Amino acid sequence: MSEHNKKAVFKACAAACPDLPIKTYERLAAEGKHQILVLLMNRTQISRWHENLSIEKSGPPHLYSYFGFIQREITKYWPLVEKHLPPGPPVLAPTYLTMETTQYITESLVEKYYQKGYFREMVSPPDRLAMQITDSRSKAALNGLEQKTIGRQLEEAWTGAPEKAAVFNQVQEVIEEYRSICLQQRLLDYPLAVEIYNRLLPDPIYQEHLTKEFKHLIVDNLEETVPVAQDLIAFLLNRVETALLIYSGDGGHSIFFGADPFSARQLTIDCQVENYELCPTCSPDTYSWAEALSRAVRNRPVEPKPCTLLGEPVFTELRSEMIAEVGTRVLTLLQQGVPAREIALVAPFVDKVLEFTLNQILSKEGYKIENITRSRRLLDEPFALALVTLAVLAHPQWGQEAGFGELLETIHLVLNTDPVRAGLLAEAVMERKTPGLPVLDLDIQNRVGAAAAKKYNFLADWLNNYRLQPELNPETFLQRVFGEILSPLAPAPEQILSCRQLIISAVKFTPVIESLPELFPGPAGKYFIEMIKKGTVAAETLEKPEPDPKAVILATPYAYLLTVPSSRYQFWLDISGETWFNGDAREISNPHILSRRWSPGTGWTGELDQITRLDKAGRTLRALAHRCREGLITAGSTYSSFGWEQFGPLPEIIEQVTARE
Repeated sequence: MSEHNKKAVFKACAAACPDLPIKTYERLAAEGKHQILVLLMNRTQISRWHENLSIEKSGPPHLYSYFGFIQREITKYWPLVEKHLPPGPPVLAPTYLTMETTQYITESLVEKYYQKGYFREMVSPPDRLAMQITDSRSKAALNGLEQKTIGRQLEEAWTGAPEKAAVFNQVQEVIEEYRSICLQQRLLDYPLAVEIYNRLLPDPIYQEHLTKEFKHLIVDNLEETVPVAQDLIAFLLNRVETALLIYSGDGGHSIFFGADPFSARQLTIDCQVENYELCPTCSPDTYSWAEALSRAVRNRPVEPKPCTLLGEPVFTELRSEMIAEVGTRVLTLLQQGVPAREIALVAPFVDKVLEFTLNQILSKEGYKIENITRSRRLLDEPFALALVTLAVLAHPQWGQEAGFGELLETIHLVLNTDPVRAGLLAEAVMERKTPGLPVLDLDIQNRVGAAAAKKYNFLADWLNNYRLQPELNPETFLQRVFGEILSPLAPAPEQILSCRQLIISAVKFTPVIESLPELFPGPAGKYFIEMIKKGTVAAETLEKPEPDPKAVILATPYAYLLTVPSSRYQFWLDISGETWFNGDAREISNPHILSRRWSPGTGWTGELDQITRLDKAGRTLRALAHRCREGLITAGSTYSSFGWEQFGPLPEIIEQVTARE
């Protein structure tokens, strides 16, 4: 790449030329050009760069996601930022909220307004409404829209029952109060940070600093960028000496999260264009078949195409039978020598039944499932659940109770006893309803045995001794429990990771809640445990243990497409259901309405909703097929797990577009 050259590379699929951006970076660094900004899609991509980039040759790299970059800039230029904010207490730097803390504060406000009679026409419960409100704020911020217009824009597009339109004014009230609270305390969540950086970017003083710091720009997965990130890229393109923009033709999977692949493409107009038509992860026949499948899903006419990739489909009457047959097929591939991590099971919704059953089948042969979907709750991890349950038992003054299942799992883990004895002890605790763990009756001691009773008494004494001391803050308490109770159990790396994740969440949560005493009176620990027990997903993804070579991948389409480059074998699960055609619109959130591309005054109709659903499904299925190298097995069932008969169109569409020899 020569100086003053700005290149746009178009890839036929995401897996094409994966090393191009890294080689470009190293070439620039070898020429002594170290002022290089690299904007990447997510942490997985950043980690991949760190693994493959020769740091010694190129110097410390500036690798960021868009949000990571704006956090850095807001913190670095905080004195410059503050002049764009309403009056508030002077601070050296803002406090950044995790998604879980954002969700918890928003839900608390929703519940407060719910008591006033708001949101009564809504089907979704308060926690879902809070999530949608946060989502609407994010979409508006990522598109550079005014936060004060969110409710009006959603209301103008509403075509449902007129009596429900008032909810959008109620949404706006929650948004205004939330923003006021956070700006006053200098608490920045994702939407607020984006909104504030949008104000900082036009500042001439900041622009001068930014231009001096970076002379070269590399952007991978341009098609997954949000409009405000594209504003930053456009600004830099007019000032840097060299630039490389990489755009994947089968991308655009982050539209639900605010991405705009259509406007992203406009950034390449004045660049030197280079096309990579080759799709290295699939054959030409598969590539053509994937294109035909995508068109057919969108209800466009196609000629059937051959697809040697397709294996014998799995179709059963019951979903449980489908899962069992898929597990058997996977075991057959493993026995044939296919590496476990080269097999991917892709389902539009990954539920506990699916994951548990597949794990049961594979564990018989020494294999397991690795669920890479990002929606796993901390309470699904036994050691994290034990930390939370022990926190509840140690603080009866919080007025919270541990359920029977939580007690059983915790006693089973901590006492290292069998489920039957753990159940007896859990029942004894539930019956007595005393603080901590009650003294065991002689009958119960005899039934569980001396060894289990001794361990139980040790844990009960530990909790009693703790309650005699001043209450610790949540992170200190959790650290103490882990060190004194859980670490002697020799937890595995992933179990340690779940505990560490919980503790770090507490560290970030506590000062925020303590700064809002009017909204959250009382100890922060009470609110933290309440938040986790509600099932909030931890926002921070820490470094994961090394991938297990004996783990088969299980993922939703989105998680797979943004994480896994390709697989030898893919299984598309639950294809007889409608969930492959899920839409993006929610009751009070819609990424299409809250976008720059939306025409004000346009109504969101059922026809428009159906078009966007089919576009999304076609784009997803095409990209999945592009990443499948050897075999694709579809799997469905007549009835869902709930006993409903399924009439999804995908099996018929696949049959129609596949030419049979």
